[in-house]
Amino acid sequence: MPEGLLTIDGKPIDVEAAQENFDRLMAEPPEGETTDLPKKPAEPKAKAAPTKHSKPRTATRAAAKPAAAAPASPELTQRRTEGVAGILQMGAAACMAMDMRTPDTDLSWRADAVTLALNAEPFAKAVADTAANNAQFARIVDKITTAGPYAALVTAGLSMAAQIAANHGVKAATAIGAVPPDVLLSQFEQQEKANDGSAS
Repeated sequence: MPEGLLTIDGKPIDVEAAQENFDRLMAEPPEGETTDLPKKPAEPKAKAAPTKHSKPRTATRAAAKPAAAAPASPELTQRRTEGVAGILQMGAAACMAMDMRTPDTDLSWRADAVTLALNAEPFAKAVADTAANNAQFARIVDKITTAGPYAALVTAGLSMAAQIAANHGVKAATAIGAVPPDVLLSQFEQQEKANDGSAS
């Protein structure tokens, strides 16, 4: 063992043992400390982007329900009823026109005209009632039955065409308001007499 290093008491110091002890102390962290590095806080998981086909359930359920219609006024219900009935009556007039071009033995177009004319009013009322309870359906009905500037002309023309058809023996015309020719002439004569009486 080399000489020269002594303790205060004069005892020789073991240099190798002292070096090993020093190295050990330097390698160990002080009490209360740790050599572990602090961990990074976990990042929050990003929400998955909605796919093209994924929809919120609430939105899907809401879209499936038909929108409730605002309460329809009696005037609006009447307008819808008359509009739908008018469309069916025009269809009946078209069927009558086709009936005039077919042989008398072919009754199909005549039967179609009568079917449309007889069912126009009850069907129109059912459509108006449905529109009063479904806003989407009501928008479609209103778009179809909106009276344009030619509505009165179409109505008058339909009535006149039906009467002319009845004058020529098309019985189906009576289903949409026409009368037989003898009844028409009788009504005309009565009206003329009434006018003459009021003039005098």
